[in-house]
Amino acid sequence: MRTTTVLLISLPKKLSSLKIEIVDQYEMPIPGVLIFLSSTSRKHYVKMQNYTNEDGIFYTNEITKGEYIVRAVLKEYVFKPSQTSI
Repeated sequence: MRTTTVLLISLPKKLSSLKIEIVDQYEMPIPGVLIFLSSTSRKHYVKMQNYTNEDGIFYTNEITKGEYIVRAVLKEYVFKPSQTSI
């Protein structure tokens, strides 16, 4: 089982998009990681999932301003932290 320890998240200023980059301990991108994204707001609940592209990037511009929980999953990998709030 391989372990990766890097989860890079950036929020552009407009706060309606989100970019997540998944890399391994050598800073190499990891494609095909399943990303789960869910909001913590009951008023504007959002739940989505999609895979990172060949550059290890997940990008969406379909979110609204708020707090979200992000979780990454890929067989044979353990992500640390296993989930994070943004």
